[in-house]
Amino acid sequence: MTSGKSSRESREAKAAERRLAAQRAESRRKNGIRAGIAIVVLVAIVGFGALIQAQRGSTGDSTATPAHTSGPANGVITVGQDSAPVEVTVYEDFQCPYCKQFEEASNDLITSYVEAGKVQVKYHPMAFLDEASSTRYSTRALNAAGCVVDSTPSAFEKFHDLLYANQPKEKSAGLPDSQLIDYAKQAGAGDISSCVKDLKFEGWTKRVTDQASKDGVVSTPTVFVDGKKLENVLDPTAVKSAIEAALAK
Repeated sequence: MTSGKSSRESREAKAAERRLAAQRAESRRKNGIRAGIAIVVLVAIVGFGALIQAQRGSTGDSTATPAHTSGPANGVITVGQDSAPVEVTVYEDFQCPYCKQFEEASNDLITSYVEAGKVQVKYHPMAFLDEASSTRYSTRALNAAGCVVDSTPSAFEKFHDLLYANQPKEKSAGLPDSQLIDYAKQAGAGDISSCVKDLKFEGWTKRVTDQASKDGVVSTPTVFVDGKKLENVLDPTAVKSAIEAALAK
């Protein structure tokens, strides 16, 4: 009886060992599957991040600032003579449809005052409408404007006008970089190809947009004439009246 009992216990012990070994093997298999899944997920995340970075295409220096800009965060681009008696301040976004309306209504009027030496315009460009395009056009357009100012400041005004005259529709892909580069050439700027493609001044576009918010600007276009905010900004008659009133002081 003792021998039979020992034999049975031995068989049970061996069976228990086999079950334990099987459980360990199954555990290793499941852990291997989990590790494999984790690696696949990690690779996917890294790959997606690389794709997003590639789509952004930015290789610019985040501290780079266009030459010939001034003011807080170097967010001001000036057009006109320093001796002009009236200052018109304009906050705009190149993707903003109301800014386009403002430019269509009052650009020629303001330009006539600038050319007469009566008005100096201080543009505060912004880039807060990236979601209105599928390619961050707001940022790309402002970066291109920075490239133009940095290269050939005298070309900014015409480049500015070309972008508004050819403003892409909201929710579109926006103008391609090649078109921005071509408009810069038409405006008389030097070669800004690498500056545009590398988003050289992307960091600057963020800083000037933040500065506009600090200035209390909550919508575009926002226009001031000698520091006084213009309420009916889309009415060229109101723009002219404000400038004439400032000149009369």
